[in-house]
Amino acid sequence: MNNFNKNELAAKLKPFYQALTDEVPEAKSEEYIKFCIQWGRLYPTEKNTGLMFYGRANNGWVCFDTTVEDIFDPNNPDRAFDRDDQMLWVEECAGDTNGYNSNKSAFWRVIKNVSKAFYPNDELQHIAWSNLCKIAPDGQNPSDALYYAQLPSACEIMKTEIDFFSPRHVVLLTGEGWAMPFLRNILGTDEPTVVGSEIFGGSNEYEIKVYEKDNVFYYVSEHPQGKDESTHIESLVKLIRERSNTTK
Repeated sequence: MNNFNKNELAAKLKPFYQALTDEVPEAKSEEYIKFCIQWGRLYPTEKNTGLMFYGRANNGWVCFDTTVEDIFDPNNPDRAFDRDDQMLWVEECAGDTNGYNSNKSAFWRVIKNVSKAFYPNDELQHIAWSNLCKIAPDGQNPSDALYYAQLPSACEIMKTEIDFFSPRHVVLLTGEGWAMPFLRNILGTDEPTVVGSEIFGGSNEYEIKVYEKDNVFYYVSEHPQGKDESTHIESLVKLIRERSNTTK
């Protein structure tokens, strides 16, 4: 990402990660993953143009550090922030037979195919990816208690991510139950207005709902696991194209 001040982003994020560390006991445990947003080297610098994706929480990761300084330390090879591989690791893991294989992930297949509709080459290098929850047990989603314990600080982190990266489109592949507490906070209302929707899924139907604030569109969809991927991808691309500044 050209002209991108990583130090500025780190300075904005650190206070909220410190709040997580102070307020959430699991943050002090080496058994829990700590996660920071990742972005491709070609993510657009023009305001209100980027494409971002959110998941629920990381299913396995490298960072188990218990201090904010370690999480953001550029000399720490296991840091969570500004990793050397960033989005490149998804491609490097594709087809891996000895470890994590991103080709087998419905989550990454949907992200790659939606992104490719707008960025035909090096699609993952043009997007940013984050998770709603920044702390999770290794290989598992957070419990309800852990979800709500980190919710206040995680909401502030999400606001900071969106403000800093200034996307046009934010796709939440999380399910409505996971997304809405965060989205209500960002939109500033308990009853946000749906400005668009699309049904996908064939015999088992699911709905993508679209919300908007300050010219940023939020697409609340299901986690792709076990869903019909072709109609999921088609529906997301259709909704995003309808709200893009330019059609690519």
